[in-house]
Amino acid sequence: MFFYFRLFIVIFLSTTLYSFSPNEISQAKSMLASNPSLLKSYENQKINQNNSQYGNINEKTNNNIPTNEINKNPFIQDKNNEQNNNYLNNTIETDINCTTDENNITRLNPLQYINNDEQLQKIKNQQFKIKEKKLQRYSKIFFQNTNQIIQNNIVTPTNYIINKGDIIKFWIYGATNVQQELEVDKRGNINIPQIGPVHIAGEKFGEVKDLLTNYLSSSYKNSKVVVDLNSFSTAQITVTGFVNSPGIYNTTSLSSVKDILIEAKGVSDVGSVRNIKVFRGKQLIDTIDYYHLFTQGQSHGDTVLQSGDVIHIPRAYGLITIDGEVNNPAIYEIEPGESLMHILHFAGGIKPTGYAKKIHVKRFNKNTYIDYLTLTQKQASHFIVKDGDEIYVGKLKKNNERYIEVIGNVINEGKKAIHNRKLKLSTFLHQQIINKRLDSFFLENTQLDYAMIKRIDKNLTPHVFHVNLEKVLKGEEDFTLHNRDQIYIFNNLDTKINPYVTIVDATTRDILQQQEILLQRIKLSEKIENQFPEIRNEMELFDTNISDGNYTSMYMDRINRIFQEANITKSKLLLQPGKFTYTKGMTLEDVINMAGIKRPFDTSRVKIVSQYKNKNDIKVNIVNYEKNKNYQLKPFDTIHLFDIRETSPVPMADIIGEVVKPGSYEITKAMTLKELIASAGGLTQKAYPKQCEVIRYHLENGERKKKIFNINMKDINNFIVQRYDEINIKKIPYWDDKKTITLEGEVKFPGEYIIHSGEKLSSVIQRAGGFTKEAFLYGAIFARQEIAKLQAKSLQHSLSKLKEQVVLASLRSSGSKSMGKISIGEGVSAVNSLIAEAQKVKPIGRISIHLTRDIKTFEKSSSNLTLKSGDTLFIPARNDTVIVSGEVMNPMALTYQGDGVQNYIHKCGGITELADSEHIFVLHANGEAEKASIGSYLFSSNDVKIKQGDVIMIPKKIMFERGIDIAGNIVDMVYKLTLTLASMRTVGAI
Repeated sequence: MFFYFRLFIVIFLSTTLYSFSPNEISQAKSMLASNPSLLKSYENQKINQNNSQYGNINEKTNNNIPTNEINKNPFIQDKNNEQNNNYLNNTIETDINCTTDENNITRLNPLQYINNDEQLQKIKNQQFKIKEKKLQRYSKIFFQNTNQIIQNNIVTPTNYIINKGDIIKFWIYGATNVQQELEVDKRGNINIPQIGPVHIAGEKFGEVKDLLTNYLSSSYKNSKVVVDLNSFSTAQITVTGFVNSPGIYNTTSLSSVKDILIEAKGVSDVGSVRNIKVFRGKQLIDTIDYYHLFTQGQSHGDTVLQSGDVIHIPRAYGLITIDGEVNNPAIYEIEPGESLMHILHFAGGIKPTGYAKKIHVKRFNKNTYIDYLTLTQKQASHFIVKDGDEIYVGKLKKNNERYIEVIGNVINEGKKAIHNRKLKLSTFLHQQIINKRLDSFFLENTQLDYAMIKRIDKNLTPHVFHVNLEKVLKGEEDFTLHNRDQIYIFNNLDTKINPYVTIVDATTRDILQQQEILLQRIKLSEKIENQFPEIRNEMELFDTNISDGNYTSMYMDRINRIFQEANITKSKLLLQPGKFTYTKGMTLEDVINMAGIKRPFDTSRVKIVSQYKNKNDIKVNIVNYEKNKNYQLKPFDTIHLFDIRETSPVPMADIIGEVVKPGSYEITKAMTLKELIASAGGLTQKAYPKQCEVIRYHLENGERKKKIFNINMKDINNFIVQRYDEINIKKIPYWDDKKTITLEGEVKFPGEYIIHSGEKLSSVIQRAGGFTKEAFLYGAIFARQEIAKLQAKSLQHSLSKLKEQVVLASLRSSGSKSMGKISIGEGVSAVNSLIAEAQKVKPIGRISIHLTRDIKTFEKSSSNLTLKSGDTLFIPARNDTVIVSGEVMNPMALTYQGDGVQNYIHKCGGITELADSEHIFVLHANGEAEKASIGSYLFSSNDVKIKQGDVIMIPKKIMFERGIDIAGNIVDMVYKLTLTLASMRTVGAI
């Protein structure tokens, strides 16, 4: 069943729809875009009603007027105000809150339909949900710092305690230049030359510096002294507790606690950064809270360590998470009795988008149950946090907003302030309107008599109210607005059709109707092709020209003719036809002036088609424009202008033949034939000087009949031409273009010869000096152009017929039980290979003739042909060979010895396995052919006499794997192609 359905679709498309190539579809689209308004007249609505299954063209086509002056014409129908979609783009309008079509035109639609799933999703999107995400410790990033201490870059603090191993460096310059580096020894001394040992260990660097400066200054007079700590001693620090890398660290004696913790990769997940202990021996020398450093920049934790110090990281008292609308979500460490507000301060506070009246707390109580608490920001100041608390600050939602939203035809859409939960609409409008100017708030064309207000009431049910804005502004009525009400203000174009009038040429109506029907069919064609792409592929098997867009059907010819006529007549009379915005008081003269006149129209009859409102009926008025220019138009009127040359045509007469410019010409009253000839540019040199022919038409018993006059050329000044006369200026007999024939090869004077009508071949041979001694007359080739054309046409016809047989045979095999199925592709592939070979062959139009050296004898023979222009005669040189070609073991040219077919084939090694022994033929040098066979061991070959220059052809056997009843036709085609090629190769023509 599916096969028959597909077959029906293929046939349907081949006869109607696939007559449209991509070029024609593109042409139709551009034609409609250049003049679509002509398709929108009332008359064409009837076509749309009759073809409603294709969609209403008038309601789906945009009016794009191709002119650079469109924006200068205030009456042009603005395409942005159209309520129509572009049908060619297959756009289907869907109702949404603000529907946008393909031209970015937005229509207001507050009552959009939303299905259940979409509506539920829209509501659920407003739900408050705590989004859980993985947080990290507030201090973690700080301890990820990988900077290391570089001693040379550190300025020694004055309170640094000198240790054993430190190196003191001093410079003395002036009267004496000395530089020394002295290490503090195990006793805590440095040994200064000329001064002796000085004990400095355990002293502050500032004090040591002053001491040494005094010593050295007194010893080195008239010199200056600089003292510094050149290198620090090594300190061994122990790190214990909840730290990521506990252990012993060898570092400089200048390192602080935070330096060691950074090197130890920070505290563990539960380690404290707010209660770090530093022990020196058994004494607790410092307790550090790094939150002061993190949040306030206070330099806690800068205790200078000494070798042997211990840093202990206890477990944090408590850890809580703070997430949501805070500036720094993280895991925070708490101290006993600490409030939530204090921790929120560490988190950077609540964001402006956070909802401070609902802070959510999840608390784990005594490892037994979980409490969920909700706090305000004020309560957070007194709420004591506990270990494990999870704090979440939600985001402000729509129900937290206070506004009135204005949507639609206003200058500034959006949400407006409402300071009270209720507000009068009149008050609200006066707040928006500046200086009582409506255009300070509303856009043009606002529909003031209707607006819609949407509200979600206390019961959470949506309601719709409608108000009259004009009456509200006048104080005649009012409406109380509630918080979050939406006011929809419409443009008249959202709810009403923008009134217009249309002006077109009356002469284009019929063609435009045909255009519209064709465009509807194009739409159907495109839809079917998109849904059934495989049908296109099968269509191409029926006709390989489909993919190239070369169509020859009568239906396509008709479409092309309509397109051409439409392009010629898209607007004869008007510069700018189409739709114009209707305004009250618009007159006929207004529209004609706006459209612009290209050429004169019939002012005595202007047709105006009016459509009754809400009625499927029309009224036609014929108006005299000169007498009634101020004719008042109504919305949706269509004005038809008639070409004055069609309603009152100028008298015309036709003249053909030997005049300079044949054609149709205007004639005047009492115009003579001599004057008409002069109007056509005069006579040519070929004009017959004695007589011309005039055909004149007249009505007789209601029928148009003609009468023929033969006019003496001497009387043309007295012969009066009448309307519709057809004059034929004859050509002088035997005045014709040059006729030539070409002689090539073995004639004494080869070349091109001019011939006269009726001249014989023997005459030209004599003029060429006759044949040379080497002329091979038996192999002469006489070719005629018209014969070549017939041969080419016959060959093409045979190929086309063969292609049809392949398809039909395939269809028969698909329904036959006895025949194996043959794919269309297999047959078409074989035929296409033949076509490829045929395209390489150009028939020469050979006519077989028999020449003799005795011209007198030849003059009396049937081969003495009457010549035609373009004929060629090729006389080859003597040929003493016989060519064996095709399926033999060794194709070659053999010396002519008078043998038979079988002997020549035997000399070439015999035939191959692929040879078709039943279709062997001999092509004689004179162009004639004979069928031959090589016989068998019982029977001899056909008695075919071989002559000099002959060709013996052994074709290849053609077979189909599954068998097909057209194989014989293919063989026959190969036979014809081989004949043509061989006949040309025989005497060196190719």
